Amino acid sequence: MADYEFLLYDNQNNFLKSVKSFYKADYTLKENDYTPLEMYFFPSLDKDLVQKEFRIEILRHVGNLTKLQGETQWLIRYAGMIQNNGADLIKVIAYRALHLAKRRRVPYNNGTAYTLKQAPGDDVIKAIFRENGGALTVDTARIFSGFTVGADVSLAPQITKTDFSMRTVLEVIQEIANDLRSAGTYLCFDVVKAGANLEFRTYMNMRGNDHSSDSGNSLILSQARGNLLDVSDVDDGTEEQNFIYAASSGVDDVKAVETASNAALIGVGPFARIEGYVSSSGDDADEMQADANAALASSAPKHIINGKIVETAGSIYDVHYGFGDIVGVEAKTATYDAHVDTVHVTVDRDSDTIESYAKVEL
Repeated sequence: MADYEFLLYDNQNNFLKSVKSFYKADYTLKENDYTPLEMYFFPSLDKDLVQKEFRIEILRHVGNLTKLQGETQWLIRYAGMIQNNGADLIKVIAYRALHLAKRRRVPYNNGTAYTLKQAPGDDVIKAIFRENGGALTVDTARIFSGFTVGADVSLAPQITKTDFSMRTVLEVIQEIANDLRSAGTYLCFDVVKAGANLEFRTYMNMRGNDHSSDSGNSLILSQARGNLLDVSDVDDGTEEQNFIYAASSGVDDVKAVETASNAALIGVGPFARIEGYVSSSGDDADEMQADANAALASSAPKHIINGKIVETAGSIYDVHYGFGDIVGVEAKTATYDAHVDTVHVTVDRDSDTIESYAKVEL
């Protein structure tokens, strides 16, 4: 069993206390999403150390290794005394710092430079956060103190993103990442600890380290090897659209239209044609065609392989692999690159339980 240490900070990021004795903790790491920490402290802890907007860091000690879970802090949103089977406990619920992206909307009008972005996808994501919580936010009262956005690196394909006024930053950047992933580009983002600040970063191809079959430091998982369990292998067409109309903004309700389609998917059966629509960012035919093609790619059916990682002597969390890593998954007659996109940890005084999942999306 690993040892756990919880570092407590106030709302200005001043260190308060290290806590190693606690009743129970339960937390989840998930790519491109804020996730919860549910914590139960003994009543001997000064409850003034765990107030709303105070922060927690989770250190996990495995042998000589110490890992800051998620490389981040967790922001407290709930704290109070409860009773559990007659015993007093302090209950805390906190969210990973990516919750900052849910706390900001995009309050600029559609059709402005703030809601019409044409640039590499990773740069677009960063620009949206810079302008809604970061240094380029127009209303300075909305700027997060002690928060930065990483520099642009322009590694993702060029995209166009429009018409997202008043949506949350989180849902917009999740949508961009999902569309890129459907088109073949794996992009992750997170808010992590960077010195005394929190920093928003993007990651191309993987959130963590490469342990794929040809990496030179591989971790191969399979049911036959005994380190992969509950494997699912499915073809998912529930969100499929295979014929896309892209229409211009138009004048007096007269709109130009371009289309994109996948003949193979349409030919699967007499009812297989599923139509979709996207409002194009411009009136140029090439631009409308590009928008139609992008929408077709993002709504293609998916082949998904998913499995739960089993701890063995060679597959120990935070030793042989970590959150966001790529591992190899053997399925049928091939080995695929899989992302460890979710890790769920439950720990009490007697044990810790790790539920890690490796996912392939083809």
